[in-house]
Amino acid sequence: MWLSIINPSYIGQFFSSNVWDWCCVNLKEKAGQVNEQWRVLFVIVRWLLGKRRNEKLFDDKSINAHAILGKAKAILTSFTAATIQLKQINIQGARKHTSLQPTKMMGGGVTVLVDGAYSHFNGRAGCGGTIIVNGGTVLEAFMLSLNEGYPLIAELWACLIGLKRAWEGGHRRVCLFSDSLETIHLLQEGDNELHENWALIKECSSMIQSKWLVELCHIGREENLEADALAKRALSLPPGLHLTHLEDSSDVVSRHLA
Repeated sequence: MWLSIINPSYIGQFFSSNVWDWCCVNLKEKAGQVNEQWRVLFVIVRWLLGKRRNEKLFDDKSINAHAILGKAKAILTSFTAATIQLKQINIQGARKHTSLQPTKMMGGGVTVLVDGAYSHFNGRAGCGGTIIVNGGTVLEAFMLSLNEGYPLIAELWACLIGLKRAWEGGHRRVCLFSDSLETIHLLQEGDNELHENWALIKECSSMIQSKWLVELCHIGREENLEADALAKRALSLPPGLHLTHLEDSSDVVSRHLA
């Protein structure tokens, strides 16, 4: 397996070094056939090999070496895509109404409605959502604009940003609603190392598993019109996170439903 991914000129050194030198060389030198990503691929493959050994010892499971390489490349692709997207996003956002401060509700609960959108015209993706308290008051609405993507990525980003905004707002009981059943199932199943969006799914799972109560729920499209309108508006905004409040989100819905 290693022979298929290491640089031929490093074969002798790769297989003759002690463990310490072997790790140092591969973490510092360009020993792979794809030099710019070699160090990350090396770490992923080494981790998967260690995982395979433990699964064999403790669970008597056997995994083909070529399957490990395919899984490693899928994880690397997911990491690379997520890194590119994260570099384009200002996660702090740009608040438009500083006079309205979300109430800290450590013991209370909020509803987070999210949706994603994708433009076949220019390949851009976006998402939007609202954070609502039990009385129906919209504490915050958000829109995230991505330079590129596709529908599932938009839905996953909607869930991730919705969870992050709720967490940063001090809320510790959250009902997250999405009209994408596929997205809900992916998050309920947890980490899927073979999925092309593994990095985003893992980030969402990490948020869900933090010290708070999160319930994932599916909602019909007709009940998710405000999040849908916000997601569509995000397609026309500059890349990054945009925060707004009740009056703005209501105007957005009115324009898109007219």
